[in-house]
Amino acid sequence: MKCMKQILLSLFLVFFACAAIGQQDTLKSVIVSPKLMNVKDAFFLSFLTDELYWSLYMEYSDKKYSATKADDIMSYVDSYLSVTPTINKKQGQIKEFGLIAKYRNDIDSIFKGMRLFGSDQIGEFLFNKETSLPLRFVLYGDTALSFIVTGVSIDKVYNTIKLTGRQRATKVLTTYILPSLKSFVKSFSSKEIRFFGMTCVYGSKDFTDDSPLSTKPEFVAFIAPAKLIRQYVANDITEDELINGADVFVSDRDMVSDMKKIKITLE
Repeated sequence: MKCMKQILLSLFLVFFACAAIGQQDTLKSVIVSPKLMNVKDAFFLSFLTDELYWSLYMEYSDKKYSATKADDIMSYVDSYLSVTPTINKKQGQIKEFGLIAKYRNDIDSIFKGMRLFGSDQIGEFLFNKETSLPLRFVLYGDTALSFIVTGVSIDKVYNTIKLTGRQRATKVLTTYILPSLKSFVKSFSSKEIRFFGMTCVYGSKDFTDDSPLSTKPEFVAFIAPAKLIRQYVANDITEDELINGADVFVSDRDMVSDMKKIKITLE
């Protein structure tokens, strides 16, 4: 089993190195862009890592990849901020470091507000504790500064017999993501950040299938204009109006290594 996990991780790292746009600097001759990553690329990287860490922990019980509670996130943020980067080893690293330092207290506030998702989900996050954080500053449309929380671990496993892939993503969106948007509005008052977003990973299973590998991870990502989110939190617009102005991306159990943008219709 341990060997299998190592093989999975090795395969992922190879794929990650090839797929990550602007992230790899394995060769000194590669020029890494100082510009922040585009939100779509950031979502794709989050999709790859979120599902991998979910599988390693939930399916193979590897505690190295266990989810981290919201109250413990700032210790990793402060550790990250203790070493100032002088070169961009990853795309936009220096710029993103400056933004994380600038908004450190706002980030602290938002994770305190995410101790609970919905009414029954403890706030927990999947990320590589040695190399990353469950948050990103990125660009929407290559120009608009955006802040996203990544790797939200939802411990629910949804029945594929009862819900379609789109319905499962909608369930996570309405039950966990939308209620958490209050934390973004409460924590960030600056108008510099023009979009807020979040990524979640959760389980799906055919409940008539008892095989060991029947449970698989799925992924949903959400991003919307900060102005629209503030209007929603203030009850000035409806859920439908917010969703209509948002971008939603999913990867269900049948998509393997890809994600797609979808249109969500609330029932």
